[in-house]
Amino acid sequence: MSGKSQSGSSTLAVLISVLALLASIAALVVAFRTPRLPGRGIASYDLTTPQNAIRSEMEMEANGDVLARLELEQALCACDQPELQQAVNSLSFGRTFECEGKTLVLYQYTRDGKDRYEAQWLEKAKDGKYHVILEMPTWSWDQETGIKGEIHKAIREWEAKNAAGPAVEPTPAPAPTPGSTE
Repeated sequence: MSGKSQSGSSTLAVLISVLALLASIAALVVAFRTPRLPGRGIASYDLTTPQNAIRSEMEMEANGDVLARLELEQALCACDQPELQQAVNSLSFGRTFECEGKTLVLYQYTRDGKDRYEAQWLEKAKDGKYHVILEMPTWSWDQETGIKGEIHKAIREWEAKNAAGPAVEPTPAPAPTPGSTE
């Protein structure tokens, strides 16, 4: 009887070994088939002080560490998900301007119950496939004429709506009736 029990336990041991081998092979297949973003991830950087955070973000960019930049973006946005969704759902676009190979888009959205009016410059990436957001100060254009002056004025008027609250068309005053003293 002890021979039978030894045979049963060795069969069980072989079965467990085969299952462990199959699980290991499956894990390897999943690991090699899952696409991996380039980079080491956010844990490789020191973001504990403002100075270190600036250095680390520059290092992420220099290293092409897409994974770390994505993890940082997720950490920053995680608490704002409902507000961000409201902004996306309410997004609308105003005028668009072209200047010096760049495009200015005026857009409006609602966040935290307030209408926001913003202006954003974009430029086509070098490969010509995508538009990328960029910083392009236009505050020095206040004395400009032509398209730059028009753009500067449009940005000021658009962003001034932020202080005034939601854009509302003014109700025209009624026309004076004939014979009135107005």
